[in-house]
Amino acid sequence: MIPNVFISSTIEDLHYLREGLRDAVNELAYRPVMSDYGEVGYLHPETAAESCYRSVKECQIAVIIIGSRYGMPSEDGGISVTHKEFRTARNEGIPLIALVEKEVMSFKKVFQANKDQKQPTSFPRMDNPALTFELLDEIAAAETYNGLIPFSNVTEATALLKKQIADLVGQCLTKVFSPMRSEIKDVLAEIKTLRQELGSSQKHDDRFLQTIRYIIDDNRSKGFKYLIEHAIGPIDKAVPIILQAGTFNDFIQLTGWKLVVTAPGAILIKPDMAHDIFGAMSFGVPSMENPLGTERADFLIKKNKTIEMNPAAHSHFDWSYHDLKMQIGN
Repeated sequence: MIPNVFISSTIEDLHYLREGLRDAVNELAYRPVMSDYGEVGYLHPETAAESCYRSVKECQIAVIIIGSRYGMPSEDGGISVTHKEFRTARNEGIPLIALVEKEVMSFKKVFQANKDQKQPTSFPRMDNPALTFELLDEIAAAETYNGLIPFSNVTEATALLKKQIADLVGQCLTKVFSPMRSEIKDVLAEIKTLRQELGSSQKHDDRFLQTIRYIIDDNRSKGFKYLIEHAIGPIDKAVPIILQAGTFNDFIQLTGWKLVVTAPGAILIKPDMAHDIFGAMSFGVPSMENPLGTERADFLIKKNKTIEMNPAAHSHFDWSYHDLKMQIGN
């Protein structure tokens, strides 16, 4: 998204400066939004000033230029359009860059030194010094974006504007990428630790990965993955037990489950067993959600932590387990 930059100031006395700042914004490839260049829409049921305030809200950066003229105070709030555009930007949390003529800054110091006098101090070319200085004080008192940047000519003002925008963009990039860099460092630290752990037990970790590959390969270990996931849980939780247990029967015993091998031809699933079963499988046809919907089952996983299987299934698992141990060299 290309940022919109709202440029606010009195127009007649600062027209020369507004044109220079507009060029500076264009050089940065941003979009200047200025009422005197027709970039504020007025085809709304609102006053011209209200259209400006609405346009401020649609911008990503606001630039306010404060010169010798304050502008005409409005009847409703007693402040100028420029002053209210500043308040709009402040209330919306829009980043603000305030450029102030050096002469006005000097006049303000004199004004502050004579503020206790009964008669207000007058200054050359200033139409309403008291309100202008109130605006400067209000900017300086804001919680954020409260810097007052003095300038003496167009060249200096445009250079200062570019530097301020560059600083603002730099801060935004830091906010985006600093957390990302921190997260990357954390990930790299974890990888480094993992590498150290892998280096200290490379043989064990090779067997760990080989075991997982074997289990998820259904052509080599049909039913083994289903049994593990429904009886024990995640595969990586079962692998350390597999590496420890020498036989399939030992593996089941170490998991805390009981293995029951039925007589040949026995029917495992019975009509009244639905509430007792976690899962059932007839090799190639897992039926966990509705095990009783399968006419025959080669093994059952029961809620009482019992695994019941027919002799053929037991022989299959026993052979698969032996083949796995041969593959991983254990």
